[in-house]
Amino acid sequence: MYRLLKFMRRSFATQFYQKYQTIDLKAPIVSFTFDDSYGCTFDHAGDLLWQREFHGTFYVSFKFLGLKSQPNFQLAQLKRIVNQGHEIGCHTYGHIDLSQISRAKAIQDIEYNQHRLSQLFPGMKFQNFSFPFGSETYPLKKFVGKQFLSARGNRPGLNFGNVDMANLKSIKLYEQKYSIKDIEHKLDMALHHNAWIIFHTHDVQKEYTQYGCSPEYFDQVLKSCEIRSMAVRSIDEAQTLLYKPIQKLHFAQVGS
Repeated sequence: MYRLLKFMRRSFATQFYQKYQTIDLKAPIVSFTFDDSYGCTFDHAGDLLWQREFHGTFYVSFKFLGLKSQPNFQLAQLKRIVNQGHEIGCHTYGHIDLSQISRAKAIQDIEYNQHRLSQLFPGMKFQNFSFPFGSETYPLKKFVGKQFLSARGNRPGLNFGNVDMANLKSIKLYEQKYSIKDIEHKLDMALHHNAWIIFHTHDVQKEYTQYGCSPEYFDQVLKSCEIRSMAVRSIDEAQTLLYKPIQKLHFAQVGS
């Protein structure tokens, strides 16, 4: 019953509120995004991106700050990825299922997440949002669409043509489910369509969960982007390029 209700609410939100923008790129963009505030992801994915002078988007729920059990992260880890130039996005404060809470309480939770960010990083403001569990409702999608530049769901696909910026499509980086060849096929599709391809995952660590991947897997995906000379940008950086020509990056071919 829960899944059916969640599906119906998400379908209603998709049908009755959209924030459309036409994306017509001359070259594809790749964005890597991370949900649920895993400190191991800050460390591993953050470093692997930074070593290549790439930036990712880490959607943070401040509820997980300082917890002992995963997901969790420490303030020092968050400061490190900020200093590396990565983007911090909003994932609600309490990592709540928006289909299971009133509009008023959900807005209060989202605003409290911004409050915590402002306490720790004065003047910093969330620009982009990710729906926990991919759960949307019409009133909350409408609020998020007006409050943030973009929102990312978990609908699979590429972003090109007429794109709903309040429900950006994404591709899962779940190592147990998708091989590197599967991911490379998606990258080749993005090349063909000159699309904005957004990947999402959760934990990046050696003993990864079913919703995550190993550092080695993530590194191989980055190499696949380099081999294809695909521009890697955070969500915020990508949006500044949607109406501008993208300079292709040039790399020597990297062995698999």
